[in-house]
Amino acid sequence: MREKRERDKRERKKEKEVKISAGEFSEIKVWAEEKAMKRVLSNLIDNAIEAIDGPSEISFKVTVTGGVCYFSVKDTGKGIEKERIRRVWEPGYTHGKKNGTGLGLSFVRQQVESWGGRAVIDSAPGKGTVISLQLKVVDE
Repeated sequence: MREKRERDKRERKKEKEVKISAGEFSEIKVWAEEKAMKRVLSNLIDNAIEAIDGPSEISFKVTVTGGVCYFSVKDTGKGIEKERIRRVWEPGYTHGKKNGTGLGLSFVRQQVESWGGRAVIDSAPGKGTVISLQLKVVDE
């Protein structure tokens, strides 16, 4: 019983106050493989959650312009120094995470580019991070 209470206590310490917001958007079909796309989005959300300390916000934005879907995940976390931004795409490189493997963003970029898209990161220390995906919209 005591072990369970201690485990629950440790888990609560890991919890963060996170406000999640997403604008309104309708269904958009893009060129991507469904299972891999779920993993891409999961990696982006996990990274955003791990980047924040204390009360923070994660927001999602989706727009379509000229046959391209722009999907972004923005966090109000620690941010990344300019000289490290390029490295976050490298397999095995991790930034600011205790148990990171450095494979998540590498996978994101590899997958998005394999679908003919782009993955872009904009970040600054103390300002948070925005990771944007640009994917071709499926013509109906």
